[in-house]
Amino acid sequence: MIDSLRMQDYSTLVLFILITGFLVLTIAILALILSRGEKTPEKLSAYECGFNPFESSRQTFEIKFYLIAMLFILFDVEIALLLPFVLVFATINQFGFFICISFLLVLIIGFVYEAWNNALTWY
Repeated sequence: MIDSLRMQDYSTLVLFILITGFLVLTIAILALILSRGEKTPEKLSAYECGFNPFESSRQTFEIKFYLIAMLFILFDVEIALLLPFVLVFATINQFGFFICISFLLVLIIGFVYEAWNNALTWY
């Protein structure tokens, strides 16, 4: 099985990584060139966590920030697990295709369940 793997089997993956790297570098360079370096109160204010980080460490805050982070990590990992299916899609049989579709259906059902229960809202 290892003998059948050649470098050309990974050409799509290498092309994908090169295009992604080029886009990341282009966006980063454009952000450095086009951004203003002004420090405004809005830029220096606390965000993401929802409270001022220089207050007491015993301050309580809402659990929804953790829930959003956990949901993001969950779906990010599940999407990353689709990469093996993409690499072998041309040689996959019907059973493998069924497994991939089943995985995607579970992912979609979970996302719809989250949206239905307003798990993705910040207010």
